[in-house]
This record gives sequence, C-alpha cells and structure tokens, in this order.
Amino acid sequence: MHPLHADILDVSPLVLKHTHTASTSDQANVYIELSPQMAIDIGLVNTHLDLNGVQQGHDVAVNGQGLILPSGQLNPEQKRQLWKLLSEY
Repeated sequence: MHPLHADILDVSPLVLKHTHTASTSDQANVYIELSPQMAIDIGLVNTHLDLNGVQQGHDVAVNGQGLILPSGQLNPEQKRQLWKLLSEY
C-alpha cells in the first residue's frame, strides 16, 4: 500500500522488503542539502515532501513525508529512480 493511501485510511502500510528499511534507517539522522535546481524540480513534481529535511541513505526512497537520497549529486541511474519514485508517489 502506498504511504499516502495508508495515511488517508489511517492504517499502517505493509513493508515487504525488510532489508530496504534496514538499509535506509542506518543513516536516518544524516541530512543532505539539495542543489537549488533539484529542489525546485522535485517541488514542482511533488509538493507533499519536506525538502528541507532530505536524509542520506543507500537508495532513493520516501520515508513518511521525507525524501531519502544517496547524496546531493545523483548519477543518471539514481535520477531515473528518483523520477520513477516521485511519479508513483
């Protein structure tokens, strides 16, 4: 279930990949700063995410209302993953 739908229905979303959640929670307190252009682009696609608190993790993911990225600079594959994730979110 999509986290946004779970919030609307007031239920807990089912997480299938336990390894994915463990890898993203390892560095949950490390925040990164996005370039101004990337922040604008993400803001145009999705206004529900708080771009002031982008966390650093191993993969591109969404955690609650926050965004998790490997670094402030993404390679082309990571950018494709980000836009695919945001289009589903």
